[in-house]
This record gives sequence, structure tokens and C-alpha cells, in this order.
Amino acid sequence: MVFNFSLFSLLDFLTFSCTFIFALFFLSKNFRNKKANIFLSLFLLSLGFEISPVLIESFNELNHTHFDQYFDTTFFTLPFLYLYVNFTINLPFKKEWTLLFIPGILFNIIQQDDLFYTLIGYVFNLSLIGIIFFQIKLHRQQLLHYYSDIESKTIQWIYTILAIFLLFHIIWITEDFLDITFTERFKLLFITSSSLLTFFLVLWVGYFGFSQQKIFQEHHFKFDHNSTKNPIAFNLEDQKQFEIISTKIKTQQLFKHSNLTLKKLAKKLSIQEKELSKLINQYSKNNFYHYINEFRIEEFKKLLKSEEANKLSILGLAEEVGFNSKSVFYSAFKRIEGITPNQYKKQLK
Repeated sequence: MVFNFSLFSLLDFLTFSCTFIFALFFLSKNFRNKKANIFLSLFLLSLGFEISPVLIESFNELNHTHFDQYFDTTFFTLPFLYLYVNFTINLPFKKEWTLLFIPGILFNIIQQDDLFYTLIGYVFNLSLIGIIFFQIKLHRQQLLHYYSDIESKTIQWIYTILAIFLLFHIIWITEDFLDITFTERFKLLFITSSSLLTFFLVLWVGYFGFSQQKIFQEHHFKFDHNSTKNPIAFNLEDQKQFEIISTKIKTQQLFKHSNLTLKKLAKKLSIQEKELSKLINQYSKNNFYHYINEFRIEEFKKLLKSEEANKLSILGLAEEVGFNSKSVFYSAFKRIEGITPNQYKKQLK
């Protein structure tokens, strides 16, 4: 049992060390997402302090001492993650965000450890998990109206963090409120899984945090989602303008630019960004992302029947028409054709 205890302590110490190393690295290096990385560093430091009671308990048992941690960061970790997400997607700062830290401050002042305060903590953290989840989901929907390539901009790697936090909370709530007594074997399994998951979580944040860039660095008009729900009346002149735009995109092959954005396309077509978005949504019944990828898929199908198909692989052809990601290409192709590119190619033979 001493061996297992020491092994867990070593893993927790390694996790604790990584939180501080990564946090300091994010603060010291000039990343592309510098402002948001301040809050990612604070998220890691807060997570490290959440782990520290386990290390203190291990230290006390091994050395027969009695040290206590007097500051609890349980209510601070997810608010820091929320701010990181908001600054990464370049939302303007709101004073209301600072209110998220009031529960943590009050909890440390009152320092009550009964079920009522525990319940408040669970409700607070679970609410934030839900808010962050829907914030990222809404962000992805907005991206579809501005970019033809969204793979590096969706910040969906945050979902994994939320899933781990949600799993921990489900187990804690089950133990605290459902009066379920877990066996020693289950407790050992939970301790092991908890240590491994937390270590994985820190490495996950470190890996994706280093490569995450700031999103919406350019100024964009604010897209109105109600415009797609309540389309404007049909207008013959707008319909003709949309057809002209579609013809230009096709004949000039503007869709082949892999980093094409609504802003860049509007500039090439000498039209206002907002007007272009309105025309695309109204007359193609699609957002910008799907609208451009439909041109790319059509061009890919043409190339697949040409001599180019003998020179390039399927992915090579996909890159020729503007795709720079295998997963995005396959997803777009299957959405439009209902089958994979390989299946489509076999049908041509």
C-alpha cells in the first residue's frame, strides 16, 4: 500500500510541477494569443493549487507533520478558463466577468465545509461548464459565416477539459449526496483515474495552448443570427447580384484560396462584407463556409475526371481546389455527396 501511495504522490507532484512550468512558460513567451494566455496560466496555477492538498496530505503522512492549505481555488479554476475562451475569441472585456470571482473570495473568507456550501460549489462549477460549452458552440456557428477554413479556430479542444471536469463532478456529487458508499477497490480506482486524468488534462492544455492563436483578429461586422431565421423578402435585383457574384467566384476560381475569408472575398468582389454575407445566406441557403466548400467540391469532382487525377492523390486534388485539411475535405464531401471521396472515385471506374 505504501508503494501505491508513493506512486500516486509522485504522479500528483509531477502534475503539480507541470501546471507551474506551463503557466510560467505561457506568461514568459510572446505567443500569438498573449492576452488570453494570461488567463490560461492562471487556470493552470489554480488547478495546481487544487492538487496541492493531496500533496500536503502525502507530505504530512510521510513526515508526521501537520501543514494546512489556507487558500482554496476550487471556485477560481473554471472562471479563469471562461475568461481564456472569451479573450481567445476576441470578445470585448465586460466588467460583469469579474463577478465570477466573488464566490471564490467569499468561500475563502467564510471557510465553511458543510453540504450547503459544497452544493453551491457544484452548482456554480456545473453552470460555468454549461456556459463555456455553449459559448464555444456559438463561436463555431459564427465562424461559419466568416471563414472557409475553421479547423484551427474552433477551440473545440476545450471540450475535453469540460468533459473531464464534468466527470469529476458527477462522481463527487454521487459520493456526497446520494449516500453511496464506495468500496475500497472503487476508491483506489477513482484515485488512480483522477490522478491520470488530471495529469493528462495538464498536458492537453499545454499542448493545445501553445498552438492556439487569437481568433477574430480582424474587425468583422456582427452577424445577426435572426437574419437566417427570418429571411428578407425575395428581391430580383439581389438575386441577379448573387448570381453575378457566384459566377465570378466560379470563373475566377476565387474559392481556391485556402485561407479565403468573407472579408477577403468581399474586397475582391468590391462589395461590402455585410452585404455579401446577406446575399449568400439569403440565396444559397448556406453560410459562407459551406457556400465556398461547395465550389471546391464541384471543382474536385471535375479534376477527378481529368488527367490531373493520374498525377495527384485524392488529398493532392483536394489541396488544388483550396482544402488544406483532410478531415474538413472529407466532411464537406460527405455532406454534399453522401459518400466518401474514395467511394465516389470507385463509382467513376
